[in-house]
Amino acid sequence: MRAGHSKGMTKPMATLGRLLLAAWLSVACAQAWAQADAGKQRVIETLQSYIALHQESLDGKLPGKAEVRMAMSLTQWREMEAREQQQRRALLRSVEAANAEQVPALLAASLLPCREGHCERGWVHRAEFTDLVVASGVVTWRLLMDRFANASSERQEDLLHLTLSMKPAQCPSAQLDQALGDAVFRLRTAAMRVYRNNCEATAFRERLSTQLAGERDPERLLYWLDELPHDSAEFRLELARLTQTARLPTELALRKFCESTTSAAPLPAAQLDIPFWVRVFDTQALRRDCLVERVFLKLEGSSALSQMRPIFSAAASTHYGFEATQGLYGTVTTGTGASAPWPAAPMLATFQRGLDRPTLLAWRNSPGTLLGERLLLTRWLNEDPATRLPATLSLVLEVRSSSDVLVSSTIQPVRLGQDFAFTLPSQVASFQEVRYAGRLVLDTDQLRYRIEGLSIGLKPAGAVFDATVPLAGSFDAQLNVQREKYRWRISLRAS
Repeated sequence: MRAGHSKGMTKPMATLGRLLLAAWLSVACAQAWAQADAGKQRVIETLQSYIALHQESLDGKLPGKAEVRMAMSLTQWREMEAREQQQRRALLRSVEAANAEQVPALLAASLLPCREGHCERGWVHRAEFTDLVVASGVVTWRLLMDRFANASSERQEDLLHLTLSMKPAQCPSAQLDQALGDAVFRLRTAAMRVYRNNCEATAFRERLSTQLAGERDPERLLYWLDELPHDSAEFRLELARLTQTARLPTELALRKFCESTTSAAPLPAAQLDIPFWVRVFDTQALRRDCLVERVFLKLEGSSALSQMRPIFSAAASTHYGFEATQGLYGTVTTGTGASAPWPAAPMLATFQRGLDRPTLLAWRNSPGTLLGERLLLTRWLNEDPATRLPATLSLVLEVRSSSDVLVSSTIQPVRLGQDFAFTLPSQVASFQEVRYAGRLVLDTDQLRYRIEGLSIGLKPAGAVFDATVPLAGSFDAQLNVQREKYRWRISLRAS
């Protein structure tokens, strides 16, 4: 009984399924017809608008393209306008007479006619070509793309530009890959643009990698690199790789890098070739500000920053002027590191914020760490920098005449934080014995020595002033002694 009941139910269910399928097909067909009718109407309206533009031009209401007008007489130009208007009217009559579903094939045959296996764009211009296909819809576009292999490179480029205008986005990978293998560079770039805008990101990156691997011309390599977002780690890494393998000249790569725009977001250090950029920093002084702002300031974490020890040294020397020569009125000369135009202070702030305590300790205690760097790292470790200095330092003093003859010199032990005084005899008869006094302190904020109340006891009138002495530099002062000019140079070093 149950079996019979189940069997009896099968026939009504099958009938219902067929009815639902028929209804769905009916709706789908109705939608397709409606879309075809709408497409036909859009094509008609587009053709009518172009015909009206031709008429306005013939009536003198539109000037027409200047380059076209200059290449022919007024009579020739009017004949051309009339001929193109008639061509569009003929196509309009054909579209109006055709069934809606026949319009795509009609348009494809008119816009890209093929003869003996070769397809060439008809009489329409590129803008009009695009407008008509977009108006007609995806079916027309597909029919045109079927002719892609038989079209010339110029017409293939037209089809690729057309593809960018289609909605929804289309990714004809077979035609795109064919274009990417073509010898014409413009065609390859057009295909890559479609891959970038219309296709999956992985497919785009695979094709771009292939083009980068096969390209040898530096300017074209830069063009392919421009397909990557300039604020991405991938862009920087690829630029570094191409430069390291000598496929891009360093200066050309840096120009591209420094012209690129970047985001403020931190960079994933694992995707960057940090040692490469550090080496570039050392060899390209004019690009240091660019590298700091666009790479180094965006790095986060001790693991990334610990690879940049040379940048820390350069930033510390530049900002604090460890090797500078100070005078009575400020800096006299600067060392090589201090002259480079780059933002050293923000770079130091990045190191201070990002380096962990074990790295700070390791750097400070390293035998190769210079005194100024050691004092700075000590301060970052919240310790007194003065504790890293010996209690007694050597004050090195020399006096030279205007002709650079050494007239007096000495090396005197002085204690940090205490007064000192000594008398220095002259080494030549033309000079005099001089008494010196002052107090040596360490400026822990500016990381430099300061001799407070430095007295140079010359006769008949001496001089008293405060002297700033850079840690690895010197203090210079020029004074007149009996109408002769003499230069004093003072420096300090560990005893």
